[in-house]
Amino acid sequence: MGTKLKPDLFDCEGKALPDEPKFTLLGRDRVGPDAVRVWVGARLGVFRNPPVEKIRHLIAVTVLPDEERAQLLEALDCADAMEQWRIAHDGAWRMVPGTQERQGKLVREAAPGVFVCVACGVDLGGGHPEVAACEVYGLLDTLRRQGLA
Repeated sequence: MGTKLKPDLFDCEGKALPDEPKFTLLGRDRVGPDAVRVWVGARLGVFRNPPVEKIRHLIAVTVLPDEERAQLLEALDCADAMEQWRIAHDGAWRMVPGTQERQGKLVREAAPGVFVCVACGVDLGGGHPEVAACEVYGLLDTLRRQGLA
């Protein structure tokens, strides 16, 4: 399994031709691990999402070149690592430069010591109303619309 800092043996970034299309899944993607597992199953001719144990068994009993077998096993390990990373880093990717989390809200420092909610602009010092626009997913949508996420 590779990362941006430590590419792996099967790193497609280095092997891709200059104009070759590619698609990357990150650990933050909640469906990423399942997508990887479905890809592994499809490489084995299984076009549904069987349990990981069954996929590993198929890899063991299917006649495959050693490199392909290693790549498929690594993909399953990567899917597991993606799930573990997302749990351990939940929300880390939501942070926009210049923001921080306070009182459960993403805020920016508007002036020294004055923190305002990124979604609605309310000063946290005066209390913050519970509004749907300030919930994490609503905030993500707001940031995306503004081109910040």
